[in-house]
Amino acid sequence: MERRIASAQSLNLERLGENYLRNRLELALVQLQLLHCWLPGSSPLKKIDLTLWPGGELLEQLHSVVMDLFLTRRRHMPHPYWKAYRWVNKLLPKIRLVRTVDQLVGRARNRLREAGETYLMRLNCEAHKGSAQAQQLVKALREIKENVSKASKTSKIKWEDYEQLLFRQDNKPVQLACGDLAGDARLRCYARALEILADDLRYERIRPFLQWIAYIGYPNHPKFPGDTYTACLAKQSEIVTYWLKKDQTKVRVAKHRLKKRTANELLCARVSEADSMRKISR
Repeated sequence: MERRIASAQSLNLERLGENYLRNRLELALVQLQLLHCWLPGSSPLKKIDLTLWPGGELLEQLHSVVMDLFLTRRRHMPHPYWKAYRWVNKLLPKIRLVRTVDQLVGRARNRLREAGETYLMRLNCEAHKGSAQAQQLVKALREIKENVSKASKTSKIKWEDYEQLLFRQDNKPVQLACGDLAGDARLRCYARALEILADDLRYERIRPFLQWIAYIGYPNHPKFPGDTYTACLAKQSEIVTYWLKKDQTKVRVAKHRLKKRTANELLCARVSEADSMRKISR
């Protein structure tokens, strides 16, 4: 009787836990569906006149809830994590997890296509192709972007050496947004460098989404050219998945060999036992 009561209590606790996770998942999905990656004025909430992107906190909540639901029934961590999303979608089909994420990614692709890429992303691409001058310029811009206190060190940088790289885009000359600064070429180049950094800042709110979609291993995830961190996350996810599959294959082969060897040993034991029984009967 006590065992039955204890098992019933544990079942109730499990159900309560799953219901709590399910409610958190539904809340996160409603926010993604109603608020994020819509054209200004086209979302179901018509009063929103700008494009909102999901923040890191919301995406972390969604991911943690999906993984908790997955691990309530399964023991091993999936790789890529997108497998857990599909599994939870089968467990709770009414929530439409995969469909909501697919629609979110579709809207995000359209917004990214409309936004285009920044000049800093193009510089990153040139730097990865091996352009020494682009590599030096990207390094200088990154130092200023990551730590404003390092801006005092920019006095040592010869910005005029990068004039051709800073003021050419698609083989066309580029003008400063504030108007041309007559005189010092170094001042003009430094102003252009600050404009490039300011233009790239508007994409900071997009990066948490790109990093999340790469981290979970979403197939053919959208990405920005030159976004090295997102590319590293995607590559890391691919490498982990590859080695896990390889290890799982080794484990399956080892188990098969062990079963085969155990069966052979059992057969040999039975044969020897039968021979010994015959000898005794004689």
